[in-house]
Amino acid sequence: MKILFIDGAQKSLHYNNKKIMLTEKEFLMLELLLSKRKNNNIPIDKIITHIWSGRENTIVKGNVSQLTYRLRSKLSAIGDAIQISISMNSGGRCKVHRDAITIITTNNGILCLLLKSLLNINKNDAI
Repeated sequence: MKILFIDGAQKSLHYNNKKIMLTEKEFLMLELLLSKRKNNNIPIDKIITHIWSGRENTIVKGNVSQLTYRLRSKLSAIGDAIQISISMNSGGRCKVHRDAITIITTNNGILCLLLKSLLNINKNDAI
């Protein structure tokens, strides 16, 4: 069993001794897809609203495709632990490898600090 740790305070992902730094939008997309992964696909308009709140009228589906491409490129560093699929017609979804436990923190509270300590995560270990 491996732990997939998403650090919301630092917008980073830790898995198998690797750290991936995410942009704000990449983090928001991953957070949404992970939080709804038990459901069916998330409609593209909900993804756009979550990531580009207040700017939905200026965002096109190409923006979602570009963001998905960048996020997948970064996630490729950890193999098949997370798989993201986006369809402009049916929406987006995310699958996590069945041997991974996912933990998402949103701030630097005591739980986040404890997990970083247990997982031996250092600030400067980005890939």
